[in-house]
Amino acid sequence: MYFFHAGPYVAVGIAGKSRQESKFGPLVSTSTSNIKFSNDDPFTPDVEEDAGYDRLKRFDLGLNFGGGVQFGKIMLKANYGVGLTKINSTQSNNNADDKNKYRTLSFSVGIPLGK
Repeated sequence: MYFFHAGPYVAVGIAGKSRQESKFGPLVSTSTSNIKFSNDDPFTPDVEEDAGYDRLKRFDLGLNFGGGVQFGKIMLKANYGVGLTKINSTQSNNNADDKNKYRTLSFSVGIPLGK
């Protein structure tokens, strides 16, 4: 059996890590840091007071599209998420371009619990 889905999503950033890698010839340097979030208000388009280039917006909204197939008791699914809001805390115009927006591709395997 094949299935398809589409609809909106709302996401809230709780925690995360950022990993950076630099290469200069044969030398490689890596660093890891915690992601910092601004205290953005999802109901206003204004840039918040604590916005900075080292911070991401905590709230995101967008659209999900996907589908899959079910083989007996096993489901295989693919999903693509398109963020509609800028994630950089210093940007408030979501219509300027599609840069700094989340794009997510995910795959999952599952067992349906109902039926």
